[in-house]
Amino acid sequence: MRLRVANNDQTSGDMPGPVGSNTSYSRVSFHMIANDGNIMEHAIPFPNVQSNDLPVQSIAERYDIIVDFSQFPEGTRLYMVNTLSHDSGQGPQTVVPLADILSGVFQPSNLSNVWTEDPVVSKFLEFRVQTYTGTDFSMNPVDYELGKKMMIPLVRFTDAELAAAKHRTFEFGKSNGSDGKPWTIKTDGGDKLSANVHRVSAAPEHNELEIWHIVNGGASWAHPVHVHFEEGQILLRGNADGTKHHPPLWEVGARKDVYRVSGLGEPGFLGLPGLPDSSMTIDVAIRFREFMGTYVEHCHNTQHEDTAMLLRWDAEQPGQLLRIPTPMPSWDRVNYGPTDQLGSIKTGDQFAALAFTAPLQLTADLNNDTVVNLLDVGLLKSNFLFQGLWTADINDDGTVNLLDVGAIKSQFLFTTGFPLAPTNPMP
Repeated sequence: MRLRVANNDQTSGDMPGPVGSNTSYSRVSFHMIANDGNIMEHAIPFPNVQSNDLPVQSIAERYDIIVDFSQFPEGTRLYMVNTLSHDSGQGPQTVVPLADILSGVFQPSNLSNVWTEDPVVSKFLEFRVQTYTGTDFSMNPVDYELGKKMMIPLVRFTDAELAAAKHRTFEFGKSNGSDGKPWTIKTDGGDKLSANVHRVSAAPEHNELEIWHIVNGGASWAHPVHVHFEEGQILLRGNADGTKHHPPLWEVGARKDVYRVSGLGEPGFLGLPGLPDSSMTIDVAIRFREFMGTYVEHCHNTQHEDTAMLLRWDAEQPGQLLRIPTPMPSWDRVNYGPTDQLGSIKTGDQFAALAFTAPLQLTADLNNDTVVNLLDVGLLKSNFLFQGLWTADINDDGTVNLLDVGAIKSQFLFTTGFPLAPTNPMP
């Protein structure tokens, strides 16, 4: 069964339930096949080497997963369980053991209209397995794991394209903005500003590749940043100390439009371990392909976007000098008003461009371990002479052949220059 998940499911521990209870607290395995609005290159099995559980998920992020319910007898009841405890809107405070939740040891109570513990830490969705008598025509996600067939290949960027890309920096933080509202965005090192639909903060051009640096200006809040209209590929995630690493497996082969910058990537933040898909900065490669016009970028926390943590960006034609008039919709028509602009809408953040080093784009790193080595040779051998969309078809000519062998030879022992994402240490 394919499920589109719009909430966070963190579980903890592979363990049996109480003796004689016919209950298990063990995880249910699944495959993730889509991240945000797009099918990924490969189906990612969970548990995997980087995470045991479904990744942390912010407001507006979407994950599609495949669960094989045929492995369970009729009548089995399965649950999604939230184990992240909050005591404010800022972020989780602790992880409650799964066994404590399912056994009832963790039991929030309400005393004088005040909860002693987070009441949302609980089972929140139940599945009841029934016998299916029809014909199952679904594809097996195991056939599309890394190193096997591909679902939808990504359009790759070359090293030359990344080196020539324009850079922009958007820092999301809490401060007094120009109108006194607390939530602001600082663009390209400029002033901290709240929303103004008449102001253009960036003006990328048609078919232009840019690298956007999305930054959390303070670890106390997470900001799920939604870029409307266009999708990007995450190049690197970064910590507050400036160190950077590759995104995790479920982001490497994905096109996304929501980018979560959060202190959850910082080891020890709020007593939680650093997580592989959470970080204070994200570097995104993004190309503006069609539909020129006016769009927005904003934090998807409701209390943030409703208090002006939003900016306008316009997709323009190359060489365009006149800004798009500001649309002012009403119930019966759209009028247009004047448009202002920041000084960096065409130049971007030149300091960020000088400081940034992109990971080397290794098309022959077939298993995404940051280096071309004998493991990649082994994958190519296992795919050799296969036709169609396969991991080892490096040159995208529809067949795994000697040309792909040549690509591996030319990149052998090359590295991307950055480490893998950290492993989720939650048990």
